[in-house]
Formats: sequence, C-alpha cells, structure tokens
Amino acid sequence: ELGGEVVLTSTLGEGTTALIRLPLTLAIMSTLLVEAAGRPFAIPLDRVERTLRIADHTVRSVAGRPMLVERDSVFPLVDAATVLGHPVHEAPTHAVLVRSGEQRIALAVEQLVGQRELVTRPLPAGIADSAAVSGGAVLSDGSIALIVDCDAFGQAMAKAA
Repeated sequence: ELGGEVVLTSTLGEGTTALIRLPLTLAIMSTLLVEAAGRPFAIPLDRVERTLRIADHTVRSVAGRPMLVERDSVFPLVDAATVLGHPVHEAPTHAVLVRSGEQRIALAVEQLVGQRELVTRPLPAGIADSAAVSGGAVLSDGSIALIVDCDAFGQAMAKAA
C-alpha cells in the first residue's frame, strides 16, 4: 500500500533473507496537529515556537492587518483557514507561533489537537506549488491531515503586504 516492495532471497541449506524497500518519498515527521476550517492540519514541529490562547493576548490592527501582541513583540495574525482556501468554520481560539524563513507568524486555528508522529507523503508538484501545504498523512481514524507549508504562509504574507 505504501508503494514499496518485499524481496525474499532463499538459498538451500543457508536460509532466507527478507529485504523491505520503502519509497524515499515517505517521511516520518513530528507535527503539531491542529484544526482549521473544521479539518485537521499538521504543522511541522521543528517550525513551531509555541502555542498561545488568543483570548489571553491583545490583537491590534496595523495598516488594516491583525497583529498579535505578545510581551514586547508583535506578530502578524493569519487565519489558517483563510490561507488554506477554506471558509472559516469557527472563530479561532488559539494561535501557533511558527517560523517562516526569517519571520515569525501567528497562525490562528480553531483547536490544538496535540503532537503526532505522522508518515507523510509529498503532494504532486503542480498542487504543492499552488497551495500552502506540502504533503499529507493518513490519521489513525482514516482522515487525511494536510501538512502546512510554513514558508508558503510567509510568502502569502509578503505578497499581501
């Protein structure tokens, strides 16, 4: 099912060797599973700095764009559902502070689900180039979680500026 193969080699009187080959396109990734637009999304854990409850912080508008104020820092607050091309399902309650290149962005999400190790597959090049997602993974309940491309969020922010 993963697109790999199993090769059995047997020599009389010596034994059998089993070789399992998995495609290089598979990767196991540590992620933070969140919900946006009522759908599961996975954010690579190596890009996550921390999570915040939006209600515990001030949100200001700077040049018409929402900004999350945290201590002495201000971060662009981006609704994950909107950037991922979905209508907002519920009002976001949490923000995930992620690194995107040299900048940090607060992604507004509806729910934090938890950390998961996921076996991921990349998306085809034509789709991945036009979306803010880089791959997908099948969750234990059979649903699909798309892998958030934090760099694409940063590029979307730069274009909107």
